[in-house]
Amino acid sequence: MTKVCLIRQHAGLGDILFCLKIARSMTERGYRVVWPVISQYSFISDYIKIKNLFFVDENKPFPYKHVYNSGIINIIEQDDFVYIPLQTADVVFPNIPINESKYRLVGLDFRGWEEAVDIHRNQKKEEELYYNVCNLKDDEDYIFFNSLYGSPPHSKKLKNMEKVYLEKDCFNKIAELEFVDGYNPFDWSLVLENSRSIYTVDTCFIAIMEKLNIKTNNLYMYSRREYDDFMYQIKPYFTDRWNYKDKNLYLKES
Repeated sequence: MTKVCLIRQHAGLGDILFCLKIARSMTERGYRVVWPVISQYSFISDYIKIKNLFFVDENKPFPYKHVYNSGIINIIEQDDFVYIPLQTADVVFPNIPINESKYRLVGLDFRGWEEAVDIHRNQKKEEELYYNVCNLKDDEDYIFFNSLYGSPPHSKKLKNMEKVYLEKDCFNKIAELEFVDGYNPFDWSLVLENSRSIYTVDTCFIAIMEKLNIKTNNLYMYSRREYDDFMYQIKPYFTDRWNYKDKNLYLKES
């Protein structure tokens, strides 16, 4: 009998990457893991390939879709079926950081989450983006700048990050993230790896970068959070190479 594990975390590419350790643990227990995602993330199956993990479009048919749409926020565990609503884990465990709540829901330790992430990079697309879209050259000094956050089609721009452009006189170029048809966040990996400095809002790139060979130590992460819990929610889960820019701090500086 095929055992099915259905995971609900349809968006937040960084959240999905952060929780891959959970999916792997279920495949190791013999489950066929079905993970619905928003249509805009249809590319993920080309970059994340784990045996018995299947990413599906949440708008298309898949097993136990009635459970997925039920609004249930607690785990359902039956003989041949497990439902894990990671998306609402912080409702079940409101007194711990959001990322940690997802692992608390399934009784796993979040530490080592990045070891479960194996990105199958598309070298051709990365080079096209680097050379043809960003017009970068080998060994060229440039900074990577990103103020975009949130899953499409509801992405937003973080205001008051423009101040980093004050540093543009030190570099020949600024590679600014934008939505480019035919490319996705993984395809920016080469641009990220070769950047002289990286300025980004806390978004999926901070998770992707855990698996890249980032050459610079000039890493600056800007908070986009409504509440004063930036360090509490983010710092324990990512490399200690980051310089954290709390929202209240850089708003006062602007």
